[in-house]
Amino acid sequence: MIAGTEDGSTPPDLVRETAGVIRGARFALIRGAGHVPPVDKPAEWAALLARFLEEIAHV
Repeated sequence: MIAGTEDGSTPPDLVRETAGVIRGARFALIRGAGHVPPVDKPAEWAALLARFLEEIAHV
């Protein structure tokens, strides 16, 4: 799960806690991103997603 530090509607701590109860989930935080990190920081979001997909052998 990827959260933005500036997300006011889904605070990063809530996202971190949610990831903690989902088996196999990972948590990442993008500084300066709001509620939609792929729009605010597309390159950082894409890099995190690509790394995750490589780690779980989906690419």
